[in-house]
Amino acid sequence: MLTDENLIRVKEIIRRLKESKSVTLQERIYLTNLSKISTLVAEWLYSALANEAHIIDEELL
Repeated sequence: MLTDENLIRVKEIIRRLKESKSVTLQERIYLTNLSKISTLVAEWLYSALANEAHIIDEELL
C-alpha cells in the first residue's frame, strides 16, 4: 500500500514525464520499483511513457 506522501511524489514525477520536463534517473528508478508492486503506478507510468515516446517519435520525423 502506498502512503499519501508516496502518491503525491509519484503524481508529481508522472506529471513532469507527461509534460516532457526533467525527471532524474533516481526518480525513474523509484517509479519503476513502485510499478512492480502497484498496478496503479504501473498504469500511470505506462501512460506517461507512451506520451513521452510519442513526442520522441514526432521529433525524429
